[in-house]
Amino acid sequence: MKGTRWQIHNGALVDFWADKVAKIRRVLSEAEVQAVISIPISKIGGEDSIIWTLHASGNYTVKRGYRKAWNDYIASKPDRPSSSTVPAGFFPNRIGSVLGWSVEVKEEIDGGKLEARFLLSKAIFLAWYIWKARNELVFQSACNSRYATVASDEFISAKRVFLLRDCRGHLIDGRRFKISATSAFLAEASVIREACLFAKALNVNSVSVENDNVQLISLSVLELVPPWEVMAIISDIRMLAAELKLSFCWSPHEVNEATHWIASSQAARLGFDWVLFPPPVLYSILCNDAR
Repeated sequence: MKGTRWQIHNGALVDFWADKVAKIRRVLSEAEVQAVISIPISKIGGEDSIIWTLHASGNYTVKRGYRKAWNDYIASKPDRPSSSTVPAGFFPNRIGSVLGWSVEVKEEIDGGKLEARFLLSKAIFLAWYIWKARNELVFQSACNSRYATVASDEFISAKRVFLLRDCRGHLIDGRRFKISATSAFLAEASVIREACLFAKALNVNSVSVENDNVQLISLSVLELVPPWEVMAIISDIRMLAAELKLSFCWSPHEVNEATHWIASSQAARLGFDWVLFPPPVLYSILCNDAR
């Protein structure tokens, strides 16, 4: 079926060689290789599953399939502009990046290639695409690539931090590491999973995991269907939560200044012993966070 693919968990159900995912650098570009490598997979097991990538939940239903077929049919119809004065290529068939398209429009304006009477039309066109994509995501949990208004070919690669504190807020341990992901949401989900794995490695339970991302906290504690891109990560988090009796709590950005400072460029020279001997600046932030 169009749009289906494997969601890898333990890899037991997938024939690595038959599915032709080996030796990818021989047939794919480096950007495509990085995209494949960055696909999140399970770290603690769980059965592989087949998902439908044309819906955010990864689940196929007859209703969703019918809607997709109908949208494809409508999209296949030739565009019929209401006025013959609209120049060819004025409305792009697909917006891959709001930033990229906006830069092109600005260059047309600066070069005198875009008449003033078309400027408002382009602004309305862009606003309509953003509004349409927003409604599809909110009300239908759908992310249609044809109407993707915000996209990026770049990977997020940055420092991430999690801290282990006692009931009084005093620092016990922590980890600072580099993570690469295709979105900030994936990166944050990976951090929560790493924190859960850290708790398991230390053999501690009844730990409260705090994060300032409301959606991730909700996915960790509720039986919601996560977006398929993070399904493997969320599954790991839920399994670890059940095993270790973990709880999850949303906390505002302001009460976790220590983690943000450690992950920032200001802590570039932070030594390996920063947990035992935090520098004065970090020690002051930790004290404020513990209040």
